[in-house]
Amino acid sequence: MKSILKRYYLPVLFLAFIFFSLTDKMLNITKDIENSENKKATEKPEFDINHLDNFPSKYEDFFNSNFTLRNYFIKHFNQAVITYLGKSPLPDKVIFGKNDWLFYGEKHLDFYRGIERFTEDELLDMKKELFYRYEYLKKRGIKYYFIILPTKYTIYPEYLNNDIIRLYNNTLTDQLIDALGKNLPFTLIDTRKALIDAKKHNIRLFQKTDSHWNFAGGYFAYHYISQFLKKDFPEIKTMEINEYKIDSILQKGGDVAKMLGNEDKYKEIMIKLTPLHSSVIEGKKTGYDPKGFSIPEDYEAVWINPKYKKPKGLIIRDSFTGYIIPYLYEDFAKSVYIFDRWEYGLNEEIIEKEKPDIFINIVLECHMKNILQHLSYNKK
Repeated sequence: MKSILKRYYLPVLFLAFIFFSLTDKMLNITKDIENSENKKATEKPEFDINHLDNFPSKYEDFFNSNFTLRNYFIKHFNQAVITYLGKSPLPDKVIFGKNDWLFYGEKHLDFYRGIERFTEDELLDMKKELFYRYEYLKKRGIKYYFIILPTKYTIYPEYLNNDIIRLYNNTLTDQLIDALGKNLPFTLIDTRKALIDAKKHNIRLFQKTDSHWNFAGGYFAYHYISQFLKKDFPEIKTMEINEYKIDSILQKGGDVAKMLGNEDKYKEIMIKLTPLHSSVIEGKKTGYDPKGFSIPEDYEAVWINPKYKKPKGLIIRDSFTGYIIPYLYEDFAKSVYIFDRWEYGLNEEIIEKEKPDIFINIVLECHMKNILQHLSYNKK
């Protein structure tokens, strides 16, 4: 009897778990914890008797993404690996640094290590595209600014462990700036040095548990950007650091900690700046089509500053820009922010509608190659 139990208890246990999972999906017996992965769970495929070829593989993907207590098991597995092995359970996505700093892997790490490179043809395409955008905007009397934001790796490499080896010290940013050369007809703003210099203030500029910077990092980037805007629009008054109240707020860990399912363990001290005096108000959105963007409510934002009659700005942004907006909107009579799914496009139809004085592309350096997928110059 014991030998029979030994032989069959694992298969029986496995079948029981499968049966319970299927039953649980129908009856909602258990309640799983929140998904810690930065992706949507796979949706259940429709059963179509006339199209069965792909159904088994699609259903397998659905089941693997949605089985009972999946997120609970993942969270506790990750915790066990961290606690007992002292390693990242997601070595491609989450990089453990010194002093509990967490870094996002994948594209961010490849960028820093120099694995992600521009080819000569790609650099030529980038140059043609930026010059095309400049000419397009110039014909409409619009000033063009191309702004590059740094990653966490660029500003805080001292918190990386020694096993992170760089293949090249020059990055996509260095390649592009070298290829563009000097005396550009448009304004290119490389914010890396401004952020590195801002470290002397002894204020942490990036979140320890998130891939993004914090509102202090966003402020120092804004202050640097504003100096360039003032050269063309002297009426702009740059907001100084003493015009803000600085607070530190303890909160759950950021997006990288969430990937581990450990945002409760890895706490984040978020640095926030609140203006002592501001007249900026939220404006009415035009209602541009978000084109399938997964966060449609973030696609468009409008801010009005009654202190100014001009300039009017159109800013193509990403998630990093969200930490600059609370300062940058002070510089414009009206500013419109479009989060175009990390495409960093020209967005001609919005330009024709808004007719801004200033057009800004704000690009995170590790995502610059996205522009190559959405070229405007070769459409003509």
